[in-house]
Amino acid sequence: VQTADLAAFSTAAVRGLTSAQAVALTSAQAQALTNGQVAALTTAAVRGLETADLAAMSAGQVGAFTTAQMAALSSGQIAGLTTAQVAGLSNAQVAAISTAGIAGMETADVVALTTAQAGALTSAQVAALGTAQIAAVQTADLAAFSTAAVRGLTSTQVAALTSAQSQALTTAQVAALTSAQIGALSTQALVALTTQAVVGLGTAQMAGLTTAQVAAFGTSQVQAMETADIAALNDTQVAAFTTTQLGAMSSPQLSALFL
Repeated sequence: VQTADLAAFSTAAVRGLTSAQAVALTSAQAQALTNGQVAALTTAAVRGLETADLAAMSAGQVGAFTTAQMAALSSGQIAGLTTAQVAGLSNAQVAAISTAGIAGMETADVVALTTAQAGALTSAQVAALGTAQIAAVQTADLAAFSTAAVRGLTSTQVAALTSAQSQALTTAQVAALTSAQIGALSTQALVALTTQAVVGLGTAQMAGLTTAQVAAFGTSQVQAMETADIAALNDTQVAAFTTTQLGAMSSPQLSALFL
């Protein structure tokens, strides 16, 4: 079928394409499909598209996929999308990608996500990201994650956060972290937390700090600690404070050490 002839097919005719027929499409034919024809493809036909054919489509064509079609794409097909195609997806399309599809994303595609798209990711999708993908998330995009998505990060994912990403976490996101997640932060990521974020740490989170983390806090971070949180630290954690950190504490904070 010539590309011009294929583009003239009715949407009903395109909807009748089988998976085998979709597999047989050439990249030029896939590129010739109108947006309306793309949206008319069945999920079986969409799954039949070769990754090369999918990559040959314009961002507009990929943007015409329905959420059901997006959910049907395999991890290989998602991995084959170009950065321009990924950036052109709607928030609803991004949220419809399967967790396997999200896990299959190239790191370049993760970088290509807009802040709005990152904010649309579900907790399950965020949890499906590999450590290399997590490390590739832009700081503004990380700050757009929902608190539920942040709370769903595994300890391995938290350990992969860079200092810049840690610094970008909002106070609400830090407050949403569990004590296990706090304990998984690298010392470099921990000392990058803003003072506002440190204020947001609760007593349960402070209990998750390792002695190495306690000793790594900067003086401004120590000064931002609430007395109730300091009082909740155990003897081993308290013993980890350096003389410099102790010297930066206020009288109420020092008193809290011995409550």
